[in-house]
Amino acid sequence: MPPNLNYHEAASLPLVGLTSWQALVDTAKLKPRQRILIHAGSGGIGTFAIQLAKHIGAEVWTTTSGKNLEFVKNLGADHAINYQNEDFEKRVNNVDVVFDTLGGTSLDKSFSITRRNGWVVSIAGPPDFRTAKEMDLDIMRSWLLRVVGLRVNSKARSAGVNYRFIFMKSLSEELAQIATLVAEGVIKPVVDRIVPISECQSAIEYSASGRARGKIIIRVID
Repeated sequence: MPPNLNYHEAASLPLVGLTSWQALVDTAKLKPRQRILIHAGSGGIGTFAIQLAKHIGAEVWTTTSGKNLEFVKNLGADHAINYQNEDFEKRVNNVDVVFDTLGGTSLDKSFSITRRNGWVVSIAGPPDFRTAKEMDLDIMRSWLLRVVGLRVNSKARSAGVNYRFIFMKSLSEELAQIATLVAEGVIKPVVDRIVPISECQSAIEYSASGRARGKIIIRVID
């Protein structure tokens, strides 16, 4: 655990940190001066991904609500798009990487703003045959995921874009690199609130509302 964190802050990091690292570093191989769009920048994943992308040296675009525009800029976003009254397709184009945390129409539109041979990496879109291979699934499940991924892979091919759905893998060596960045103050955890386990249901409902800034922590022991 980084020495500059308390237990609640430390608990907020592994999932968002490893997911962001594996999307931006391992999969998209984000480089300095490249342009990245991170959807939902004020959420748990987004708050970490913005800081990581900025540390790498990328030009960071993100979408968020109007009330969080300054918040995501303070995290390191160079450009913040208010999804409530702006269409990100009209604000940004020819990005090198899109990190999709929303799926649906946001994912569909992301292909049109990504440069050819760029990357759209999603944690909310449909998995596909590559996911099946990484998970070492049997033939039937592999076939099902191949079918599930047909539409999104077709969109990616038409746009000339690389698409990948990722599941976070628990890798201690990557977590150690993240811990170093946090200990050095390069990345700071963002915790929206800490709730007792007795209020777990309300925390889930709050998370589902999409209003949380960063992570919601469940306190198991008082």
